[in-house]
This record gives sequence, structure tokens and C-alpha cells, in this order.
Amino acid sequence: MAERSRGGEGSEAGDADVGPSDSASQAGAGPVATEEQLREMVAGPLQALRMLLSTGLNPNGRSGTLLRAPLHSAAEAGQPEVVSVLLQSGAVVDVVDANGWTPLAVAVLAGTTPSAASPGHMECARRLLAAGASVGATTSMRRTALHLAAVMQGAPHGHIATIRLLVRHDAERGELKRRLDSAGRSPLDCAKTPAARAALDTLWEAAAAGRLDATQRMLRVASRVDPGVSAPWQPVQVWDRTRDLDRTAFHAVVCGAAAAVSSLRDSARKAALSSSGAMAASRSRGRGASTPGAVAAARRMRNVIAGIGLQGNAHGGVSHPKALPATASGTLRRRGSARQKAAAQAEQEAEEPFARVAALLLSNGADPDAADADGVTALMLAARFGLCLVCRAILPKVSLSVADAAGNTALHWAQAFGQVAVADLLLDEGADPSVPNANGESADDVIGAGMALVSPTSAEAMLARAPQRPTESASLKATLLRDSLRGSGAALRPKA
Repeated sequence: MAERSRGGEGSEAGDADVGPSDSASQAGAGPVATEEQLREMVAGPLQALRMLLSTGLNPNGRSGTLLRAPLHSAAEAGQPEVVSVLLQSGAVVDVVDANGWTPLAVAVLAGTTPSAASPGHMECARRLLAAGASVGATTSMRRTALHLAAVMQGAPHGHIATIRLLVRHDAERGELKRRLDSAGRSPLDCAKTPAARAALDTLWEAAAAGRLDATQRMLRVASRVDPGVSAPWQPVQVWDRTRDLDRTAFHAVVCGAAAAVSSLRDSARKAALSSSGAMAASRSRGRGASTPGAVAAARRMRNVIAGIGLQGNAHGGVSHPKALPATASGTLRRRGSARQKAAAQAEQEAEEPFARVAALLLSNGADPDAADADGVTALMLAARFGLCLVCRAILPKVSLSVADAAGNTALHWAQAFGQVAVADLLLDEGADPSVPNANGESADDVIGAGMALVSPTSAEAMLARAPQRPTESASLKATLLRDSLRGSGAALRPKA
């Protein structure tokens, strides 16, 4: 392991990114274990390790030619219990060695080596991720842990399972699969086998893309897994949930449909501005309606699975349509025109593949009333984004009385975002407009409220505000590839 990381990834040690954990790795009083002592500590009884730590051993002390900390040694040996003890004793989860390797990268590479692969390495990786290890941390060759898992052939329970673990962890943010190494390669480019390439996709992503064939294939793969096994390195099942928002594939298919419809709406908005001569004024104000370019940029910055970038201006994404004026009875008033009808038809066509995927998920046991971390169901998301066809596909299986954490029903969401057709559909199906939310407001009371229904402390809002490293541009990819072909030892890299 040490030789491989020194001669391979570590061949550019001078260019390694040194993060905050590097300067902190020697922090704290106490002796530093030697390389030989580290091996003995990792292989010995936990009680002995705890005693050493209690008597002052520095859990972040680095030693040996690779300047590795105890956490590196535990990860390389595939000892998850030792990893936990060290983390509890103050070990820095992203401590780097002389080549810029974190314990997560060490665990992943060791777990894909045929002679050393074991479930212990995957469990080490899982515990490191749970403790906050950065999935975006890179080696000196700018490879993430996912690059390492994808590039190695490994044992059957090594790299494929590790790929699934990492992809699951990153599903909502969508950073890992777009990251490029110093040669300009993504993890998909690095994957050596069809199985490794297939493991890079999840059921969540297939559903969010409206890919019926891919969804069917992944459901077949998932059906072969023992129902009693629920491990993060298994294929994603219909009931599995994402890490931050706690959403299922059913939520994902709605977010994917919303992305497709939002693209149509913004294209129509841009065409209207161009034809009326208002485009220049919109640009000069800098606050005009979103354009397809802005939609594309939002999608690059936020994975469609989470729906971030599609949630309104408060999240820097696509604007929802403004609520239409209310009638005396408080319900939304429909306004129709030939152009609006044509737009509605185009949106329905865009929704069709997602409605088919939703029906497939239902037939395979998906729970249509499953709520995410904020209590929001797929129907509420569909109502929010005005997805009539998707709503029709799932309405026979859902309860209209289900409310989110703030007491809002699907009708509240439809009214708040001015989704006239969906509001009418819900009312026709028997939705009660008088049901109050936690603030005592009925669905009619929240007409036009829009993003006010999304609490700033909600899981959705917190994920939207989370910092994210932008995707490398195509020009940067070309530069990295050119430099690598020239044999440059210091390829251009973006700032973290």
C-alpha cells in the first residue's frame, strides 16, 4: 500500500494540496508514535490503544517517510473499531500525509487491492464519511476517493461496493462524478469495467433523468439483493433515502420532471423577452427572468436529485411563476390563451417520461406518501412545480390530507406557487382548502406566498446554502489534458 501510493499517486508529492488538517495534524501535546508502533497499535487490542491515548499519545502525530497519522494506519489495515477510537480521541478526520492522502483515500485504495480487500475497509470508509470526511479531498494527482475506487480492478467486494458507498454519500450534491483529475479524467473516464461504470449510477439519478430503461435495469439489480441487507454499499432500493434531504427515488423523479419543465418555461420566457425587445432591459437591470443558460448553470451547481437550483430565487435557481389573482371565493382564477395552451401541451410532453417512471416505481413498492426531512412528499413537490401529469399518475395512491412539518398540504403548495391547473386537479380530487397549517392558514390564505413556505431552517434551505466546489469547465479540462500529455509536473488546478 505504502509503495503504491508513494510511486503512483505520490509521484507528485511536491504539488499536493495541503489543507487545514495538515497544519493541525501535529497539534496537541504528547508523544508521536513511530511507524512500527503505529502498526502494533492498529493490530493490538483496543484497550491498549485507549490506554496509550489516555496517557498522552498524540492521535494526530505523523511519522514515517510518508508522514502518516494513526488514522491512516487504521484505515489501511481495515480496522473500523480503531478508526472510531481515534476519532473519539480527537483525530482529525481529513489529516493528510506527505502525498496529500487522507484516511478516506487510504481506506478506499486499500479496500480495492485484491490481496487486502475486506469489508473492514468499506466500514472504515463509512465511519470516516459519517465523521465528516471530505469526499472532495484530492491526492497529489487531483484524484478523489471515487477516482481511486473507479480506476482499480479490485476484488468483487472492493471497488464496486466502495463506488456505491461514495456515490450514495454524494448523490444530492453531485460533486464527485464531475470532478477531474490532473489528466482531465472524471471517475467515469477512469472506470475500467462495465460493472464499475454501472455502479456510478443510482436509482435516484435514473429516476431524476426520467430514464425508464435505466430505472427498470436498476430495479432488477436491486431485486437480487437480500431484503434483509441494508448497507450503504448495496444498490439503491426504492425505499432508500438520500443523506441530507432524506428523499426517495419518488422525490427524485418529481425533481427531474421539474427540471425539464423549468427548462421549457425559461426558454419560453426568453423567447417572449426577445420578441418584445425587453431582453436588453432585462440584462441591464440584471434581475430579469432566468434563461436556459442560468438553468444549466444551476444544474451544474446542484444535483437534480435534491431539486436545488429549481427551488426559486431564494436558492439562486429558477423562479416559480407568480400566483394569479384570486377570485372572491379565494381560489385561483384560470386564465387561458392559445399560447398558454401550447405551452401546457409542451410541458405535458416533457413530463410524460417522468410520469411513466413514477408509475414504474409505484408498481415496485415505492411509498408515494414517503416524506423527506422536512415532511414534504412527492405530491407536494409536484404541486409546487405545477406537474399535472405526474400528479395524475400518483394521485390514486396518495392521501391528500398528508401535511409537511409546517402543516402544509399539497394544496397549500399549489396555491402558494400559483399552480392553477394542479390546484384545480387537487380540488377536483377532494382536497379540502379549509385545512389550516401550523400558522392557522388555509390553502387560500397562502396564495402567492411562494418561497415563504420554505423555512430558512429547513433541510432544503440548509443544503441550498451549503458551499460547493464548482465544476471544472470544459476549457479547464482541455488545459489539464494538454498539460498531462506534455508531461507537465504541475498541471493547472482550480482553487479549492
